[in-house]
Amino acid sequence: MPFAKARVELSNETSTQQRIQCDLRYTPAGSEVAKLGRFHAWWHRDADLDEAREIDWTMLKAVGRGRYCGVMLHVWNPKGGWWGEGDEKFFVDGEKFPSTFGTGSEDYFGYAWCNPGLFQNCFHNQTISEGNVGHISVNRWHIADNVPFQESFEGAIEKYYPNSRPTLYSCVAYWYQAEPHRKWELDPEAALKTDEDLEMFVFFQRAMEFDAGDEIVPLRKTYQRLKTHALKSGYGDALNLRMARVEKVAGNDNTALSIITPSMENLSEPFVERIKAADLWAVLPTPDQAQKSFKPYLTDNEDGSTKRITKADRRCITTRSNERRSCIYFAIPDSAQFRDKDRTALITVTYYYDGTPGSLFQLQYDSHYGDELRDMYMPAERNALPSKVGWHSVTIKCPRSRFIGRQNARSDFRLISQGEGELFISDIRVRLAE
Repeated sequence: MPFAKARVELSNETSTQQRIQCDLRYTPAGSEVAKLGRFHAWWHRDADLDEAREIDWTMLKAVGRGRYCGVMLHVWNPKGGWWGEGDEKFFVDGEKFPSTFGTGSEDYFGYAWCNPGLFQNCFHNQTISEGNVGHISVNRWHIADNVPFQESFEGAIEKYYPNSRPTLYSCVAYWYQAEPHRKWELDPEAALKTDEDLEMFVFFQRAMEFDAGDEIVPLRKTYQRLKTHALKSGYGDALNLRMARVEKVAGNDNTALSIITPSMENLSEPFVERIKAADLWAVLPTPDQAQKSFKPYLTDNEDGSTKRITKADRRCITTRSNERRSCIYFAIPDSAQFRDKDRTALITVTYYYDGTPGSLFQLQYDSHYGDELRDMYMPAERNALPSKVGWHSVTIKCPRSRFIGRQNARSDFRLISQGEGELFISDIRVRLAE
């Protein structure tokens, strides 16, 4: 790390005083310093993001001559779930298409598969992990494979989850560069752009912890302040639901209903999302899961994201376009009487056939047949090919169903498309065979 002079700065972003201890060592340079590339280390959070390449999260931009030699990436992932699917991309000397285009964050940082534990190797490690929930810190050193550049360098990594989820990144990029060179001018407000996402997450936490008798006015003020941002980021209905729950706990039933009413269709039709079920039933009467048939909960999963649309005059969910085969995941309510049983379940699915293989599906479910094969789905019988385009219903037999939440994201069954395309599902009913 050659230098003529050096300055090390540490910033405390908390409101409390922190104690640190550090050890700095140096030795005289062996050759003329002016002829050596200088070592650089630069921390940033959400800096210089390119709207034209929204998924690419910039780790470093440099103009001049140098070598990229590594990065420390910090991930804050409070909701959990595997974050590391994004590819690294290195654009050298003004390339329009990256000369390095990786296969995923898990490969770049040396997992080769999602690993929630700590590990340490020569050129990569994971020094902080909370089981893929909370804080993660990983390092990747380009020592034998440093990336030289003569004119410019941009290193980016695809960010799988959006800031509004919230999942936030920060990093320290490391590189050598010849002096003098143009400084990377970061937006001084960039680190503040995530403030509303953080505030919304804190609101969700505090609203969940709210008890009768607690002070409600601060939550009401925060709710009003966040409404516009939540709507833009796709969390408007979730914000309304959580505030309605607070008002219900406080004994303000009419206020709770007035808040949740505009969001009712999105929250409950055609399916209730499992992650929102507890809040919804805290505000509304809980459905009777002891009845002979009931709707399952929709389960969010990395390869099974959905959106709500109207298709041929019916409200339904559809898979988001994907080059691979599409999946939709479902979970049986915890109160259902045949969880963890050994019974034949009958699942009736109402779906739209648009004439393509992608709109057909196979149902796969958690079964006692798979007890000796961990995380294995049991394929149910295939449904017959419809004779015409339109809405259809089919009842599928699932022998020895177990439904104990052992599958992806604790789901019990999934619908997987039979080709590229989109599934359209308007209703599912689950019951036991007589």
